[in-house]
Amino acid sequence: MLGVAGVAFKRGIPREYELRKHTYAQLKELGLGAQAAQHVIKKTRDAYTTLKANIRAGNLGKTGSKRRIKAESKPITFRPNAAQPYDDRCLSWQYDAQTVSIWTTVGRLKGVAGKVPGP
Repeated sequence: MLGVAGVAFKRGIPREYELRKHTYAQLKELGLGAQAAQHVIKKTRDAYTTLKANIRAGNLGKTGSKRRIKAESKPITFRPNAAQPYDDRCLSWQYDAQTVSIWTTVGRLKGVAGKVPGP
C-alpha cells in the first residue's frame, strides 16, 4: 500500500483534487477523520509544489546533478514526528466540563482539561 506521497510520486498527480480522489478513501480506512485526511493530502501536495518550485529555480542544481537526481527520483517523506496542521474542525469543546477533545496522529484525545473559552 502506497502512502499519499507515494501515490502522488507514482502517478505524477499535479493537483490536490486529483490526489484526493486517489487517496482519501485509503486515509479514512486507516482511521483518520475527514478533516485530518484533507490536511494530510494538502500537506503532501504542498510539499511537491515546493519541490517543483525549487527544481525550477535551480536550487537543487542543474539537470543531471546528483542532488537534483536524488530529489526527483523518490517520493517525498516526512519525519515521523513532523508537525501536523490543525484547524477548529480538529477540536471539540465541552464547555460545561471545561474540557476539549482533540484529534492527534495517535487518535482522538478526549476530556483534556484546561481553560475553555466561552461560546
